[in-house]
Amino acid sequence: MRVAVGVSPGAAIFLGAGFSPDVSDVQAWPRVVSRAWVGEGGCRPTARDAEGSFYKPNAPERASLGRGLVVTGIVRTTGSCVPVPRARIDWWQANALGQYDDAHRATQTADSEGKFRFETNVPGIYPGRPPHLHVKVSAPGHRTLTTQLYPKSGQTEIPFDFVLDFINPYRVLPDTDRPR
Repeated sequence: MRVAVGVSPGAAIFLGAGFSPDVSDVQAWPRVVSRAWVGEGGCRPTARDAEGSFYKPNAPERASLGRGLVVTGIVRTTGSCVPVPRARIDWWQANALGQYDDAHRATQTADSEGKFRFETNVPGIYPGRPPHLHVKVSAPGHRTLTTQLYPKSGQTEIPFDFVLDFINPYRVLPDTDRPR
């Protein structure tokens, strides 16, 4: 299991942990337990980042914008790390000239196991920013995540799991937070 822990300028960061769904492979459990559940309290939500001013809803449904950079992963929910099936993922980025255009926008839907694969060209450099991909991930029962991935120079693959905040409809709100 790969657990996203967020991104920072200049690097796509993730925490990887080997895991086999075969319960007879008990040797894999201590690594998963120590890294994902005990040490971090389950899957923590992916760090949010600025949406920027170039987001446009309703991008074409497609899993590729070009070649040279592949982002793969699973959309998960906080706490349990359970995959979120059919999450919607919006992508947008600058072209080779550093401009945002409709040719560099896409929407895709994760599969029934929360898995996705997105292929694109390396993002162009928008003035004053390192190369980056904008991402917005949404699913029923979860808070929409807007973040960015910052590929390193020469990087061709980014394995990255997006972890969404689960919205608990049964949470009791304090009196001060209840709608009136």
